[in-house]
Amino acid sequence: MASRATQWRVGAAAAAAAAAGIAYVAYRRATRGWRLCDKVTVILCTSPVKTNPSTALIEETYGSMVHYAPALAGCATIVICDGYKVRAAPKYRSGQVTEAGAAAYEAFVAKLRALKLGRLVRCEERQGFGFALKRALTHVRTPYVVVVQHDRNFVRAVDIAPIVRCMEAHSDVKYVGLPTSTTLHYARLDAVERRAVEPTADDDARGGSPESIRRRRTPRGTSPTCSASCGGPSRSARA
Repeated sequence: MASRATQWRVGAAAAAAAAAGIAYVAYRRATRGWRLCDKVTVILCTSPVKTNPSTALIEETYGSMVHYAPALAGCATIVICDGYKVRAAPKYRSGQVTEAGAAAYEAFVAKLRALKLGRLVRCEERQGFGFALKRALTHVRTPYVVVVQHDRNFVRAVDIAPIVRCMEAHSDVKYVGLPTSTTLHYARLDAVERRAVEPTADDDARGGSPESIRRRRTPRGTSPTCSASCGGPSRSARA
């Protein structure tokens, strides 16, 4: 059995090698000019769904990313596979699957590994989206990430490089979200809310809080929020 001192030396040597590797990568990136692949890592998140073991869902999402954001194809990709809990009845949004569902997910992960979309990281237990993403971040070596959920297809062309350059130029920008059919109405909703509480001469005469002004201006049976958010279709592709 190796002595404690030997184990310490091996651990120290491994840490030194890892530090040297990181330093070399940083030096290479600094000397070869600006490249998106040095700035961004794609994190593709997946979890059990009823279509397992088919990989069609995640392949379609990955294909849409490569089609509409082709620059991301040259960036490192981490595929994070969340775990699951075995229960008598499936509840996929909570990561609960039956014994058959667990077997299907294991087959899905094996097929996904064979596709080689990127580095596959596995959560042995159910973590949920946030903690699974946190696990994936421990493998990231770039200053920025693009997080893609397995059921959120790209539907329009997007140039990632200007977004990254903007974030580099403005340190106060920490997060950029691509709009979905659900969030497209948020700007209009904000405008409606602002108009709903902006006081007029009549409001000054009648007085009242911003909330009372909002209620006074809203037709009975409706609300500013409803009139703004329900003006068009709201569809979600989440499984």
